[in-house]
Amino acid sequence: MKIAVIHFLPIEYYPPATNIIGYLSDRIHDSDLLYVFTTHNSKNRKVYKNPQTKIYRFKSAIKNRYRIFRLLKYLNFNISVFFKLLFSQPDKIIYFETLSAFPPYLYIKYIRKKTAVFTHYHEYTSLYQYARKSMAIERFFHRLEIKYLYKMAAWISHTNMERIQLFQKDYPFVNASILHEMPNYPPKSWHSFRKLNNYTPIFPIKCVYIGSLSFENTYLKEFVDWVIRQKGNFSFDIYSYNMYPDIQQYLNNFDNPLIRLHDSGIEYNDIPSTLSDYQIGIIFYKPYSENVIHCVSNKFYEYISCGLDVWFSDIMKSTLKYVSYDHRPKIVPVDFSNLDDFNWKPVIKEAPIGSFEHAFFSDSVYSVFNDAILNT
Repeated sequence: MKIAVIHFLPIEYYPPATNIIGYLSDRIHDSDLLYVFTTHNSKNRKVYKNPQTKIYRFKSAIKNRYRIFRLLKYLNFNISVFFKLLFSQPDKIIYFETLSAFPPYLYIKYIRKKTAVFTHYHEYTSLYQYARKSMAIERFFHRLEIKYLYKMAAWISHTNMERIQLFQKDYPFVNASILHEMPNYPPKSWHSFRKLNNYTPIFPIKCVYIGSLSFENTYLKEFVDWVIRQKGNFSFDIYSYNMYPDIQQYLNNFDNPLIRLHDSGIEYNDIPSTLSDYQIGIIFYKPYSENVIHCVSNKFYEYISCGLDVWFSDIMKSTLKYVSYDHRPKIVPVDFSNLDDFNWKPVIKEAPIGSFEHAFFSDSVYSVFNDAILNT
């Protein structure tokens, strides 16, 4: 059995993709082959390598300023991957997101109809978003998904049930039996880094944020201003590979030891050891799309798995079901648009360690995915 994984955007930017690839590569038989087709990353991220996997990389279209060059690189990726599929003849194809849909469409419709196709979406994209002018390429590929791939897919997954429900509403013709929840949990190995304790607060309480940043999509400025107004009760560290220049300039202008920007970011495998130095993980997205409102962020699972309390935007409806004040780690909804009314003192009080029987580790969800691949 041969398995092909197609991920148009660089896999290093999406740790759940590399987690899935690693999980599958550890479990396929000696006679099996796992192929991965992706693009080069341009953000100095450590290149993902796996000796049990054949990884093919192509030039990325994302960084090109001129549309014609982006189109040519989209074309190069899709045609190149199609020919790779033609020569490797996979029995199963896993593709991530709509931008990766064209090669499996060509291969399955015109070359090998019996090939099983599995689709996973890191994000939910609404019908309104697909209709935007800037989404012309995605819209073209998405029409092929609707007309063909969705009707013969063996598996379609989203990261939570709320996104599955939105997907079902958009595409009621899709067989509900092939829809699956596959959250972006971190590996079980992170368990060993977890530091849960009934800590007595020691000031400043150390807050941390890991991820992309923009003024438009996050309450960064509001939270930084709030930390400064707390006069030494809190510190805030930021780790990001992806931020706009105005964000970097804004953060670098602070002459305040309580606000620290680590613009080198953190490699995914280094997150557990880094988070062990902090008490509170911050998730401060603005409600700029249905995707965010119905999101349980990767960061949520990463913070929780490492034992941090989590403060998250109260507009994130899908995360509200995890709210917990009585045990550590505490999971606290916060109105980041109105922090002056946030009474943080009761939130940081000591609390007993809660049950971790519901630990968020990827092994459990990937085992179901692996079984589906092997048995389809």
